[in-house]
Amino acid sequence: VLFRFDRFILLLSPFMAFVMGVGIYVFFSYMLYKNLNKKTALAILLILFSIFSFNSIIENAEDSHYFKSDIERKYFNNEELTGFNHIFNHVSFGSNLYSDYHVQRFFSYREFSKSEALNFPYYDDNEITTVDSISGYKGYTLIRYNKFLDTGLRFTDGLYTSTGKNQVHLLTNLTNNKIYSNHAIYIYYN
Repeated sequence: VLFRFDRFILLLSPFMAFVMGVGIYVFFSYMLYKNLNKKTALAILLILFSIFSFNSIIENAEDSHYFKSDIERKYFNNEELTGFNHIFNHVSFGSNLYSDYHVQRFFSYREFSKSEALNFPYYDDNEITTVDSISGYKGYTLIRYNKFLDTGLRFTDGLYTSTGKNQVHLLTNLTNNKIYSNHAIYIYYN
């Protein structure tokens, strides 16, 4: 991610399209060479193209309701986004926010010259380094508690998983200044 190798597929996509086009042309020419009717060859190509295209759409649409997928989105769901909206609606711009890696990236709004005039939110977003350091932070701390209980949270020092000891450790390091909570997210102010 640091060197943006995840974008490498964008670089390859035009070449892949060219290769697929050449493949379709060669396959079509081969079918004509074998004395197949032109309409039959086109029908075979259209059927194969449709099958592969539809299969690709289905395989890449895990959270789509169009194809009756049973997978439910667990994180950045409605409850978490409602908690994030609490930040947008009630926390003054420029405030310090501390959270796990993914939420920190969600709130990476930077101030620019027209931020105030256009009423664009901006925050000083920070990733929590360790659970022990939470009590020393000045600002707002966001904890996605359901995510923590399920798979853990990613902090700077690594993945902080949910064990009985870690649950107690996390909750004791959070201050008593809880300003918002639902069953998915807790927001504290220190």
